[in-house]
Amino acid sequence: MIAKLLEYARLALGAVLVVAAFLLLVRATPYFLALALLFLRWNYVRNVVTAMDKFCAVLIAPLAGMSWDGSNTISSECGAQLLAGNPCFFCRTLCKVLTFFQTKHCEKYARTN
Repeated sequence: MIAKLLEYARLALGAVLVVAAFLLLVRATPYFLALALLFLRWNYVRNVVTAMDKFCAVLIAPLAGMSWDGSNTISSECGAQLLAGNPCFFCRTLCKVLTFFQTKHCEKYARTN
């Protein structure tokens, strides 16, 4: 009984963290994308976007039933699952969306261990 309650509490906390991160990103994204367009080759902007991607990977992982550690981006984690042949629904959907912008994006940036 207590184990089940702890599991529900963990899932609720994960959902709250994802919603908070999403709201933070929604507020900051338009300004940040404007900066990124102005300074497309600026390494700082690219590094911050990559860090935000890795942070979101850590927040999304528990909800998707994964154990990502934040050392890779979401697309590289999903690409690794896709290449392994057992992608979750989230990863399949994300890779299809990213393929619209760049052909085989997830496969190209898939992490290799």
